[in-house]
Amino acid sequence: SARFRLGFSDQSFMQIVRLNDAATMKDHLTRAVIEVFHDDTELALFFRANGELFTAAHRAASTVDITAFAGGVTPLARLALQGEDEATGTLSVGGAAYHAVAVPITLPESGVVGAVVFGIRISHAALQAVRPPSTQILVIADRRVAASTLGSSVESEAVLEQLSRTTPGTDGDFTRIQGQRFKPASGVLPAVGAAEA
Repeated sequence: SARFRLGFSDQSFMQIVRLNDAATMKDHLTRAVIEVFHDDTELALFFRANGELFTAAHRAASTVDITAFAGGVTPLARLALQGEDEATGTLSVGGAAYHAVAVPITLPESGVVGAVVFGIRISHAALQAVRPPSTQILVIADRRVAASTLGSSVESEAVLEQLSRTTPGTDGDFTRIQGQRFKPASGVLPAVGAAEA
Protein backbone atom coordinates (compact mmCIF):
# COMPACT_ATOMS: atom_id res chain seq x y z
CA SER A 1 0.00 0.00 0.00
CA ALA A 2 0.98 3.62 -0.41
CA ARG A 3 1.39 3.87 3.35
CA PHE A 4 4.67 1.96 3.18
CA ARG A 5 6.09 4.27 0.53
CA LEU A 6 5.21 7.41 2.49
CA GLY A 7 8.23 9.72 2.62
CA PHE A 8 10.65 7.41 0.80
CA SER A 9 10.68 9.48 -2.38
CA ASP A 10 11.19 12.91 -0.82
CA GLN A 11 14.48 14.74 -1.23
CA SER A 12 15.50 14.56 2.45
CA PHE A 13 15.24 10.76 2.49
CA MET A 14 17.14 10.52 -0.79
CA GLN A 15 19.92 12.60 0.75
CA ILE A 16 20.05 10.24 3.73
CA VAL A 17 20.36 7.27 1.34
CA ARG A 18 23.15 9.03 -0.56
CA LEU A 19 24.94 9.86 2.71
CA ASN A 20 25.28 6.10 3.32
CA ASP A 21 25.57 6.47 7.11
CA ALA A 22 23.94 3.73 9.22
CA ALA A 23 23.34 5.91 12.30
CA THR A 24 21.64 8.64 10.27
CA MET A 25 19.47 6.08 8.45
CA LYS A 26 18.51 4.41 11.74
CA ASP A 27 17.56 7.77 13.23
CA HIS A 28 15.45 8.60 10.19
CA LEU A 29 13.66 5.23 10.27
CA THR A 30 12.96 5.73 13.98
CA ARG A 31 11.60 9.27 13.59
CA ALA A 32 9.85 8.95 10.21
CA VAL A 33 8.49 5.41 10.48
CA ILE A 34 8.43 3.91 13.95
CA GLU A 35 7.33 7.08 15.76
CA VAL A 36 4.89 8.12 13.00
CA PHE A 37 3.00 4.84 12.57
CA HIS A 38 0.94 4.56 15.75
CA ASP A 39 -0.01 0.95 15.12
CA ASP A 40 1.70 -2.40 15.38
CA THR A 41 4.64 -1.45 13.13
CA GLU A 42 7.48 -2.54 15.36
CA LEU A 43 10.52 -2.58 13.07
CA ALA A 44 11.95 -0.90 9.98
CA LEU A 45 15.08 -2.36 8.38
CA PHE A 46 17.13 -0.95 5.53
CA PHE A 47 18.86 -3.46 3.24
CA ARG A 48 21.58 -2.47 0.77
CA ALA A 49 21.31 -3.25 -2.94
CA ASN A 50 23.42 -6.39 -2.39
CA GLY A 51 20.80 -7.76 0.04
CA GLU A 52 22.79 -7.19 3.23
CA LEU A 53 21.23 -5.53 6.27
CA PHE A 54 22.53 -1.96 6.60
CA THR A 55 20.66 -0.79 9.70
CA ALA A 56 17.47 -1.34 11.68
CA ALA A 57 15.16 0.69 13.90
CA HIS A 58 12.60 -0.67 16.34
CA ARG A 59 10.20 0.47 19.03
CA ALA A 60 11.90 1.03 22.37
CA ALA A 61 9.72 -1.63 24.02
CA SER A 62 10.45 -4.24 21.34
CA THR A 63 12.35 -7.34 22.40
CA VAL A 64 12.58 -8.94 18.96
CA ASP A 65 15.96 -10.31 17.91
CA ILE A 66 16.84 -8.00 14.99
CA THR A 67 19.32 -10.50 13.50
CA ALA A 68 16.76 -13.31 13.51
CA PHE A 69 14.07 -11.04 12.06
CA ALA A 70 16.43 -9.76 9.36
CA GLY A 71 17.34 -13.33 8.43
CA GLY A 72 13.68 -14.19 8.06
CA VAL A 73 12.82 -11.21 5.86
CA THR A 74 15.92 -11.23 3.65
CA PRO A 75 14.04 -13.10 0.86
CA LEU A 76 11.40 -10.33 0.86
CA ALA A 77 14.08 -7.65 0.73
CA ARG A 78 15.65 -9.42 -2.26
CA LEU A 79 12.29 -9.46 -4.08
CA ALA A 80 11.96 -5.71 -3.52
CA LEU A 81 15.55 -5.22 -4.70
CA GLN A 82 14.64 -7.10 -7.88
CA GLY A 83 11.92 -4.55 -8.54
CA GLU A 84 8.80 -5.98 -6.89
CA ASP A 85 6.75 -2.97 -5.74
CA GLU A 86 5.71 -4.56 -2.47
CA ALA A 87 6.85 -7.99 -1.29
CA THR A 88 4.90 -9.33 1.67
CA GLY A 89 5.04 -12.34 3.95
CA THR A 90 4.57 -13.61 7.47
CA LEU A 91 7.02 -15.05 9.96
CA SER A 92 7.49 -15.76 13.62
CA VAL A 93 10.41 -14.69 15.76
CA GLY A 94 10.76 -15.40 19.45
CA GLY A 95 7.12 -16.30 19.99
CA ALA A 96 5.70 -13.28 18.15
CA ALA A 97 4.06 -13.36 14.73
CA TYR A 98 4.78 -10.63 12.17
CA HIS A 99 3.51 -9.43 8.83
CA ALA A 100 6.46 -8.10 6.82
CA VAL A 101 6.33 -5.65 3.91
CA ALA A 102 9.39 -4.86 1.76
CA VAL A 103 9.49 -1.91 -0.63
CA PRO A 104 12.31 -0.93 -3.00
CA ILE A 105 14.17 2.34 -2.54
CA THR A 106 15.30 4.06 -5.71
CA LEU A 107 17.45 7.05 -6.52
CA PRO A 108 16.85 8.89 -9.81
CA GLU A 109 20.50 8.63 -10.81
CA SER A 110 21.08 4.97 -9.98
CA GLY A 111 17.81 3.03 -9.76
CA VAL A 112 17.16 0.56 -6.93
CA VAL A 113 19.72 1.14 -4.16
CA GLY A 114 18.08 -0.63 -1.27
CA ALA A 115 14.90 -1.89 0.33
CA VAL A 116 13.04 -1.01 3.51
CA VAL A 117 11.29 -3.85 5.30
CA PHE A 118 8.57 -3.10 7.84
CA GLY A 119 7.78 -5.58 10.61
CA ILE A 120 4.17 -5.31 11.76
CA ARG A 121 3.33 -7.41 14.79
CA ILE A 122 0.20 -9.53 14.48
CA SER A 123 -1.45 -8.37 17.69
CA HIS A 124 -4.61 -9.05 19.63
CA ALA A 125 -6.06 -5.74 18.38
CA ALA A 126 -5.23 -6.57 14.76
CA LEU A 127 -6.97 -9.92 15.04
CA GLN A 128 -10.05 -8.30 16.60
CA ALA A 129 -10.22 -5.94 13.60
CA VAL A 130 -10.32 -8.83 11.08
CA ARG A 131 -12.24 -11.43 13.11
CA PRO A 132 -15.37 -12.68 11.34
CA PRO A 133 -18.56 -12.83 13.43
CA SER A 134 -18.97 -15.86 15.71
CA THR A 135 -15.31 -16.89 15.45
CA GLN A 136 -12.22 -16.82 17.58
CA ILE A 137 -8.66 -16.65 16.30
CA LEU A 138 -5.61 -18.02 18.06
CA VAL A 139 -2.17 -17.48 16.46
CA ILE A 140 0.46 -19.86 17.78
CA ALA A 141 4.12 -19.06 17.17
CA ASP A 142 6.97 -21.16 18.50
CA ARG A 143 4.48 -23.20 20.55
CA ARG A 144 3.20 -20.09 22.36
CA VAL A 145 0.13 -17.91 21.93
CA ALA A 146 1.32 -14.94 19.88
CA ALA A 147 -2.09 -13.27 19.51
CA SER A 148 -5.69 -14.18 20.17
CA THR A 149 -9.24 -12.87 20.06
CA LEU A 150 -10.13 -14.89 23.13
CA GLY A 151 -11.00 -12.88 26.23
CA SER A 152 -7.89 -13.50 28.32
CA SER A 153 -4.42 -14.95 28.15
CA VAL A 154 -5.52 -17.63 30.61
CA GLU A 155 -8.33 -18.66 28.25
CA SER A 156 -5.94 -18.59 25.26
CA GLU A 157 -3.45 -20.80 27.08
CA ALA A 158 -6.23 -23.21 28.11
CA VAL A 159 -7.37 -23.55 24.49
CA LEU A 160 -3.77 -24.03 23.36
CA GLU A 161 -3.28 -26.75 25.96
CA GLN A 162 -6.51 -28.46 24.93
CA LEU A 163 -5.63 -28.28 21.23
CA SER A 164 -2.23 -29.81 21.90
CA ARG A 165 -3.93 -32.81 23.57
CA THR A 166 -6.88 -33.14 21.18
CA THR A 167 -7.10 -34.82 17.84
CA PRO A 168 -10.08 -34.01 15.65
CA GLY A 169 -12.96 -36.29 16.61
CA THR A 170 -15.80 -37.90 14.75
CA ASP A 171 -17.76 -34.63 14.73
CA GLY A 172 -16.30 -33.76 11.30
CA ASP A 173 -13.01 -32.03 11.94
CA PHE A 174 -14.35 -30.17 14.97
CA THR A 175 -12.83 -30.22 18.42
CA ARG A 176 -14.95 -29.76 21.54
CA ILE A 177 -13.54 -27.57 24.29
CA GLN A 178 -15.72 -26.81 27.31
CA GLY A 179 -18.83 -27.73 25.33
CA GLN A 180 -18.06 -25.44 22.38
CA ARG A 181 -17.18 -26.73 18.92
CA PHE A 182 -13.98 -25.47 17.31
CA LYS A 183 -12.74 -26.17 13.81
CA PRO A 184 -8.98 -25.84 14.01
CA ALA A 185 -7.26 -24.57 10.90
CA SER A 186 -3.52 -24.55 10.73
CA GLY A 187 -0.86 -23.13 8.51
CA VAL A 188 2.78 -22.26 8.64
CA LEU A 189 4.30 -18.80 8.91
CA PRO A 190 7.53 -19.35 6.95
CA ALA A 191 11.01 -18.03 7.61
CA VAL A 192 12.17 -17.82 11.23
CA GLY A 193 10.33 -20.41 13.30
CA ALA A 194 6.79 -21.49 12.52
CA ALA A 195 3.33 -20.52 13.69
CA GLU A 196 -0.10 -21.99 13.31
CA ALA A 197 -3.17 -19.92 12.68
